[in-house]
Amino acid sequence: MTGLRSDVLHAWRSLRRTPGITLLAIATLSVAIGANTAIFSFVHALLLKALPYAEPERLVRIESVRGGERGRVSIRDLDDVRAELRLFEGVASYMPGAQYNVSEGGVPEEIPATMSDHNLFEVLGVRFLLGGSWPAAFDRSRSFGVVLSHDLWRNRFGGDSSVLGKTITLDGYPGYTIYGVLPAGLHFPARAQLFRSIGTRFTPNLKDRDARDVLAVARLAKGVSFAEAEAALRGIGERLARDFPSTNAGVGLGMTPVTELTAGPARPYIVLLFGAVGFVLLIACTNVTSLLLARAFAEWKSTAIRAALGASPFRLARQRLAQSLTIAAAGGVVGTALAFWWVSLLRKMIRVDLPAWVRIAIEGRVLVFAALVAIVSGVLAGLAPAWKARRTDLSAALRESERGSTAGPASRLRRGAFVVGEVALAMILLVGAGLMAKSFVRLSDASLGFDPRRLLTFRVALAWKTYERPEQISGFHRRALERLREVPGVSGAALDSDLHLGGAEDSALSTVYVEGRDDKLQTRNPYVRIQDVDSEFFPVMGLPVLRGRALSPDDRADRPRVAVVSDSLARRLWPGEEAIGRRIREGGPSAPEPAGPDDASPWMTVVGVVADLPREHLTGEADLDLYTSYLQGAPPNVFYVLRTRVAPEAVAAAATRALWSVDPHQSIFDSVSMEDRVERHLWRQRVSASLLLAFAALALLFSAVGIYGVISQAVSQRVREIGVRMTLGASPGRILGMVLGEALTLAGIGAVLGTAGAAALVRTLGHVLYGVSLADPLVYAAVLAILGAVAVGAAALPAWRAARLAPLDAVREAR
Repeated sequence: MTGLRSDVLHAWRSLRRTPGITLLAIATLSVAIGANTAIFSFVHALLLKALPYAEPERLVRIESVRGGERGRVSIRDLDDVRAELRLFEGVASYMPGAQYNVSEGGVPEEIPATMSDHNLFEVLGVRFLLGGSWPAAFDRSRSFGVVLSHDLWRNRFGGDSSVLGKTITLDGYPGYTIYGVLPAGLHFPARAQLFRSIGTRFTPNLKDRDARDVLAVARLAKGVSFAEAEAALRGIGERLARDFPSTNAGVGLGMTPVTELTAGPARPYIVLLFGAVGFVLLIACTNVTSLLLARAFAEWKSTAIRAALGASPFRLARQRLAQSLTIAAAGGVVGTALAFWWVSLLRKMIRVDLPAWVRIAIEGRVLVFAALVAIVSGVLAGLAPAWKARRTDLSAALRESERGSTAGPASRLRRGAFVVGEVALAMILLVGAGLMAKSFVRLSDASLGFDPRRLLTFRVALAWKTYERPEQISGFHRRALERLREVPGVSGAALDSDLHLGGAEDSALSTVYVEGRDDKLQTRNPYVRIQDVDSEFFPVMGLPVLRGRALSPDDRADRPRVAVVSDSLARRLWPGEEAIGRRIREGGPSAPEPAGPDDASPWMTVVGVVADLPREHLTGEADLDLYTSYLQGAPPNVFYVLRTRVAPEAVAAAATRALWSVDPHQSIFDSVSMEDRVERHLWRQRVSASLLLAFAALALLFSAVGIYGVISQAVSQRVREIGVRMTLGASPGRILGMVLGEALTLAGIGAVLGTAGAAALVRTLGHVLYGVSLADPLVYAAVLAILGAVAVGAAALPAWRAARLAPLDAVREAR
């Protein structure tokens, strides 16, 4: 311990003698360690931190699969899955995205809710803070049992422990009974504040296998792997397709780990950023190694004297390593402080509401990571100086001092290797950043199929007790649209039950049946996104009608049902044929026909084809959309869309007042411009492209510092050589070219190696890039030009100093 303390004190005294090098080394490591710590906090929050459920790795979501699309499942199919006790310990159905209106004592508010079976919490492995779930009998009857989230309990009930058994008013109905309160931090899925028994109101036909309106979460039995359960579940789906061909032919069963539902889409981007910031750390360590080697070279003679006086090679190496660890410790402290700023910046960059349990912050594990990174950085940076100290001897040091300051070939080769490595790593980072940035620009400029500018959107979920009948729902929407169109600054208003890019958790895909097609061919029909819209929806959105007509105000509930389909859906269902005039209905072959002359026909006649909209992630194939008139469907939960002549935010308050003039107790929520909705779907690409560019800039800066340091040291150690060359007639321009040429040679070798490395590594970017070739020549050309400019700029000052040396002064200075 005494020896270690002595080494640290010696390292500190030694570092204080060269404050410039010491501060530069600390600054370099602190920036790199801070960046790594901040990105690790991102990795920890989304990928490593456990979800607020017991053994979340055993939780899966069960879905149906049809035509390559994943959708909801039917209660009947889930009953068959539940019978496979060997696979699952429990299965619970749920419907996300419900909304309940609360208007007592102030401004109306909307409470996001999940409707589920009573055993949802048991499957999730959640222990109640108060009470428990509602009775199992509620799952198949219309009932009004609820469970409160911890946030809702604290905010609306003041944390009252006697809340159990009390009734509350939701959607204008006063009979909801509180059965339990959940612990803090639990929201399933994502943002639910209230849980209600699912009841038959939301599963209208429990005997109909074609009524696929729920999702399910299941807990794998102990000892059952995901692959084993997935294969068995696929087998169940195949058996159901054979036993019930009228409803299940062409429909399979699949599952997704619950851990993937939140982190899955972001995983490749986070891993990419973590790898990139690791490259920055390697470049920083290389720079610090080069600085410490320069110090070691300057102190070689004194080190050799200590060796001659009896200091062991191990002791000398340990002292050098103590210097690098001291620098790393200081860099770790400063870097951790910087990480708080990086994390704050990262949260601002994301600009979306992540799930409640995703908290990007400097926590205990993150601090441990920062300490480990500092230690590893110190060891990496100190290895080469420590190795050099072990091989020091007095005679070699004296011979070196007699030669003056001219460095040997091995020393120059070592310094050059460090620069080559830095440039190669910077090249890889720059290529990756360039491809990601270009991909983000292409994705941002990609055609959405409509004009998102000056569109204000918000949601309204009508209280079911106030609006029980279809004519009441349609009446509210009709009056609301009239008032919204009168708002100053609004040029058009429309509604949509499932707005594209709306992000609503209750979006559901439906099965469709095409008239006149063989039942075997019907099994190939994909899942379709059915949306109830009004007649002004297409012009307000700027979505062109390609053939036929749009919906009209005459498409009322008492008229034959009509539909407009997207171009991709028309080509998918009627390839090579005209879709106009064809009939289609929701559901499979077992969907009921009208029971009597007064019953509405389920068939819809296609009257128009409109342009495609891209999928929610804005890449890949287009959505398969079917639009129907809201007057014929009466959807209670809708998005309103306003086309404005001014900034959308400027009319938001007036639009709210217009809605309240129709019903002052109705809540309005999720008010945001369409451009912001697009931005919400691009946050992963935007954040990764921005951070990659920042890391590439850091890599360039570190590389420039490295090139400057190596060339400066080379010039100072070749003063005599330069003086001799100039005495023999070398012009300043030739000396300038010689020094710049050395810098460009090192940068060129690094660029060649970096190009090879980039070509190998960018293949991992293929699944996160959009509209960009992995071998994009413009990106590679731009990166090479930038590296060349940086190399010349970094070497310019040392080259200029070398060219200005007077021959006699140079020879005299070198003595």
